[in-house]
This record gives sequence, C-alpha cells and structure tokens, in this order.
Amino acid sequence: MRTSTIIALAASSLASASPLGTVDPPATAHFHVSKFVFGCSAGCNWSFNVTVEGEAKNHPELKTPVTCSGGLDQDKDYKKCDVGAVSKTQQVLAYIDKDTNELKLQYAVNNLEEHKTYRYYGEKEVYAATSDKGKLQQDEFDVPETDAAVA
Repeated sequence: MRTSTIIALAASSLASASPLGTVDPPATAHFHVSKFVFGCSAGCNWSFNVTVEGEAKNHPELKTPVTCSGGLDQDKDYKKCDVGAVSKTQQVLAYIDKDTNELKLQYAVNNLEEHKTYRYYGEKEVYAATSDKGKLQQDEFDVPETDAAVA
C-alpha cells in the first residue's frame, strides 16, 4: 500500500472518530461580566465576576456570579473559574489571549442523563487599564455566545 493511501486512511479514521458535535447556542444566551479589572505593572493580571444568561435545554442559567482570575503570561488557555458550591454540573472557564487582548469565555454543562458535555463559547476584545486604550474598558459588559459544541 502506498504511503499516501495509508496517510489518507488514517486521517479519515481520525476525523470520523472525533467525539465533538456542533450545536447552536441559544439565541439569547450570553455571559454577563461584572467587576472587570485588567491591568499590567510587573505582570498583566485580570479578575471579574460572570453569570450566564439565556435558559434553554442543556443550557441552564448560572445566576450566581462566579469569580474568574488569572494572568496573561500564566494562563494561555481556558482556566476554571471558581464556581464554589454553585453547581456540580456547570463550569465557567476563561482567559485573555495575550496577542489579541480577547477575553475568551467557555460555559460547560454536563448532562448526566445523556453522558454528554455541552460547551458554549464567547469572546470580546478587552483593554488593560494601563494601556493607551484603557479608558475604553467598562467594568460591566455582556459577551454573546457565538459557538457551541457537544462531546
């Protein structure tokens, strides 16, 4: 068998084995961010509270604010926010992309009956208080959910 045929077969097997499916986020679903603080001195750090709004199947609202915090240099991928005792089946994860200053949010909901995890994503450009665009940053804002997946 030719090498190119083997590679093509392996690639198609991997693609068909992918457990991720796509779903649409609820039309009204969004993250509500409050107490947003993002600044740089010796390092760049961020902190905020977030709730998730927009009730739908596999997308319960998360009405109690959870706290997210991290740093640009330490957190280069989604970091779990502190949900405390709010929920055992819901998680919020976040980070700010150092290159684009985009706040990236993820809401994960475990459906225990279906044995599936639904993930909803949103992003928004944010500005460090210490940057030349710092005055543009609000301490409270909404981030619409734009993508979703199920695994």
